[in-house]
Amino acid sequence: MERHWSRTALDLLSSVLTIASISYLWRQTSDEPSTLSPRWLLAGVTSTVCSRVLYDRDALEIRNQKGRRFTYYGVHALVARRLLPDDDVANYNIAIGSALGTIAYVVWNDVFSRLLE
Repeated sequence: MERHWSRTALDLLSSVLTIASISYLWRQTSDEPSTLSPRWLLAGVTSTVCSRVLYDRDALEIRNQKGRRFTYYGVHALVARRLLPDDDVANYNIAIGSALGTIAYVVWNDVFSRLLE
């Protein structure tokens, strides 16, 4: 799916700001030093990249049908709520991983693919 450059720039900017704000909040609210967990970072990256691939490819018709999109993201949220621990460190790592996944996907899919054309 071809996206306008402003949409790509907004995705990148919001992801960078998300990482900065989460890092700041993590330092302000936690007494212990912030540690990055590769496991939870990878969970955030994988979840975001898979969701974006499904949406961009219109798998299960989630892009064009609001009901299916609502159901997909609802099930995604329920599974995440059930499988992920109720731990601040894991939640911060997953959020940072999600933002990194967005950056990786947008750069690969929207920037590099246009350069390679």
